[in-house]
Amino acid sequence: MESNKLKEPDFSTFVNLYPNLEKLRVSGNPLKDISLFKPLSSLKNLRKLEYLECFKNDKRDDVFKLIGSLEVVNKHSKTNEEVESTIDIEGNYNIFILIIFQKR
Repeated sequence: MESNKLKEPDFSTFVNLYPNLEKLRVSGNPLKDISLFKPLSSLKNLRKLEYLECFKNDKRDDVFKLIGSLEVVNKHSKTNEEVESTIDIEGNYNIFILIIFQKR
């Protein structure tokens, strides 16, 4: 879901389709607010989230609080240690039909 100009994706639909998701990259989308991530908190296996260039300010601490299962956000751990690579492109999790995620 990277660089698709999504402002208000419907992550609740996404959660229902991919309940065992472990990694997600939504970088490059001008997301409206971190509250859009709230449905992702039900993904118990979600460990890594990358949303680079989505917000004007760093919201990493708030995202860690919102989604308790996360271990890495934007290439940083909960203890603010830099992680070499958050999400590799080789997985199938980067391939989506994006029409269903954009609110109308």
